[in-house]
Amino acid sequence: MAVTVRIQGAEQLIANLNRVGSQMRGRIGSDAIDAGGEIIETAAYRRCAIKGQGSLDGYYHPVDTWYPATDRAGAVKRSITRSTQGLTCIVGSNHMIAPKLEFGLPHHEPRPFMRMAIDENSDEAQRVIGEAIMSGVQGATI
Repeated sequence: MAVTVRIQGAEQLIANLNRVGSQMRGRIGSDAIDAGGEIIETAAYRRCAIKGQGSLDGYYHPVDTWYPATDRAGAVKRSITRSTQGLTCIVGSNHMIAPKLEFGLPHHEPRPFMRMAIDENSDEAQRVIGEAIMSGVQGATI
């Protein structure tokens, strides 16, 4: 899924970016993307249910027999990570149960946490990215 960021005052931003060296531009962009990724990571962590707890929307995710004992202590929740390289930020989980929770199984309803985190927080992530870019450019051109 691609997230598009629209920044008001883009012309001024481009002019400021052209005054900043390429190394600084890369750092500003990477820091901004990481800040946006943190918003999604935090939301996914909050939405990921563990035994006896539902997600923040109040929907209770019952623990079924396929839900392994290891996750009863929140292993999937703890496995959610964020990795930023350049202008790419990946937020996800490498836990074997995460896709089963996210997409469900033939006889088990999906319990999405990543998709919901993106859907509900992409506007906030975009806002944070835009603000971080503007702040970084202003700080670099002073």
